[in-house]
Amino acid sequence: MKLLLVTVHLEHSTRSIPLAAACLKAVVTNHDVEIKNYYLEQSAEEISQDLMKENPDVIGFSVYLWNRPVVVETIAALKKSHAHIKILAGGPEVSADPGGFLNSSLTDIVMEGEGELIISGILDAISEQKPIPSLAGIWTENLKPAVTAVCHDFNALPSPILSGALDLSQNTGLLWELSRGCPFACEFCFESKGLGTPRTLKMDRIVAELEMIRDNKITQVFVLDPTFNTSKKRVLEILKLLAEYTPETYYYFEIRSEFLDEETAEAFSTIPCTLQIGLQSSSDRVLRNVNRSLNPEDFREKMELLSRYGISYGLDLIYGLPGESLDGFRESISYALSLEPNHLDLFPLAVLPGTVLFDHASDFKLRHQKSDPYLILESDRMTTEDIKKAGILSDGTNELYNTGKAVSWFCRACFELELKAVVLIEQWLKYKKTCSLSINEESIQECIVLFLKDLYEIKELYEEFRVIRDLIQLLDIQSFLEELPETALTPEDGVELKEECLISLHPSVRIESFGMHPLELLNLLESGSGDITEEYESSDSNWIFWSREWEFCLEQVDDDRLAFLNYLKSPRQISDIKSLSDYSSRMDEIILESILEGYVQIL
Repeated sequence: MKLLLVTVHLEHSTRSIPLAAACLKAVVTNHDVEIKNYYLEQSAEEISQDLMKENPDVIGFSVYLWNRPVVVETIAALKKSHAHIKILAGGPEVSADPGGFLNSSLTDIVMEGEGELIISGILDAISEQKPIPSLAGIWTENLKPAVTAVCHDFNALPSPILSGALDLSQNTGLLWELSRGCPFACEFCFESKGLGTPRTLKMDRIVAELEMIRDNKITQVFVLDPTFNTSKKRVLEILKLLAEYTPETYYYFEIRSEFLDEETAEAFSTIPCTLQIGLQSSSDRVLRNVNRSLNPEDFREKMELLSRYGISYGLDLIYGLPGESLDGFRESISYALSLEPNHLDLFPLAVLPGTVLFDHASDFKLRHQKSDPYLILESDRMTTEDIKKAGILSDGTNELYNTGKAVSWFCRACFELELKAVVLIEQWLKYKKTCSLSINEESIQECIVLFLKDLYEIKELYEEFRVIRDLIQLLDIQSFLEELPETALTPEDGVELKEECLISLHPSVRIESFGMHPLELLNLLESGSGDITEEYESSDSNWIFWSREWEFCLEQVDDDRLAFLNYLKSPRQISDIKSLSDYSSRMDEIILESILEGYVQIL
């Protein structure tokens, strides 16, 4: 019998890994199983037609919040043209409300909980034309189990990596489970009704999977453990293994600040990684409504600890939580940004079926969408208009701080302008509206510089603005050069320049003005020097930046060289350059030096 296991991914990325499907494939040994990957950009009709080319007997879908609509449509299309096909569905969106999903779709069988325990029994019954077994977690028109499918021994399940069920050659990224379950019970999370005890993999299996990660040259690993750092001893042991086996692989972890200390921070610093930390709100009173807590002073100390060890980290905030007002959310933004995270993710509260908060929504006067994504519409402290304003504020924060890559200058600007972080965000939104700006990733840095220029000039902070401007420019240049697909190569000696030669600037070239040597500026900022404006020259000088042999290069340029470089923004023949009225013998020297340095190329 042939089973197709289907995942409809959010987008093409290193996170688009069919892990759930691979976990199921790993346990099915007596049937033909194939994993199929699709994306939200594809229609239900396109997906269903492609699936039927495989002549399957059974099709199983992994259902998530983001793909439920297209999955339900695909199931309907399949049943319309091939009513005999058996349809299975599982995943977090299904497990949250198995009966509801069964009734709202044309699915034949719903798997609630950990499907590895029950899928083989289902397939055997279908293959042998026997009744579907009455087991925990199996829902059909006639079966309504009282309990979910739970595997208490995580190590008893076969590894999707070691079994070969997950083809590591198909993506440079990997979703990796080292444990299941969470010791916390945050009421907005599915884990609020979980077992409450993490089930962890043994170290020998982790080592074996690490060897596969290394051998397949996986570059990014997203560790799915809800709270990776629950056990200090285990964390230190795993981080040591990661540093030993995959020192070049970049890891992403979800952690809790409560378990951070000097030793674990130092261990995290030994590998390339980003830590994601759920702050959710800066109010302990609000957090206690969802079975969380916060000591703001302790949290700040833990974030400063990560910063001292140079560890990249991001924070999460949720708006619409029970008991939090719009002003409270504004305070949370200011607190979060004062910690200088590398990025800040802001989300509206999702009142998800299958969570404690969903069951008690009326207690907090939470009004939310009745279907996915179940977003908050109104709460006990936030009106519909407040929720809308919080969403606009979140978008502005994401744009200015995250897209604008503001971590290195944001708090400095707040201090110099004497503005709270959230007020600076609101000023940005007002500026955009007044100027009718259309922002994209290419233009945002330039727009931010103009925005800050206005604010600094109002306070007559002209020299302070030059520092902020230079810092933004320099970070933007670094980011630009790091993302380039190509680099300049150093030409061999003996370059012959003929008049018909066509030359131009190398694509990596950026030319900007700075008030002091750019690298000295970075050193002063990193050393925490006081008044940097005292180090600035009275006027700006021009600098060229480029990538040569994948190295970051820069050089100060005088007026003659600047004029030459600006002329080469479009390809020119040597004869064209020599015909210029201001051409001099020094220009021959400039042309040759520019080519040998790599920032001018012969086409």
